[in-house]
Amino acid sequence: MIIPLQNYAEYPRLVFVHDVHERDIAPHGYRGDVVVEFATGEIFPVYFYEPDAVREELASNVKWGFARFLAEPGLIIIPEISVANMKSSVSALIETGYFTHLRPGCVKVGT
Repeated sequence: MIIPLQNYAEYPRLVFVHDVHERDIAPHGYRGDVVVEFATGEIFPVYFYEPDAVREELASNVKWGFARFLAEPGLIIIPEISVANMKSSVSALIETGYFTHLRPGCVKVGT
């Protein structure tokens, strides 16, 4: 699924690596198969988490003796995972220059 951030422009856009339906947008409060794609062809993997999913993931890491932290480049925590929340958060991050601090992916994903 490809979703432009703005109705009037094809780019930037969210590209879901796996097919997804709106009703299945946030299995377990987490979405890790999304990239932000720019018109230049640069892509940036992003990871959307709801706050409860972050707590559960961290607790699980600690319980099973893994890292006592949770870190992902491109980690975005939003109150509830929805297309609208993903679009608005990524749009705001673009405006603040967030993606200039990340290393882009190496291949263009969308068509």
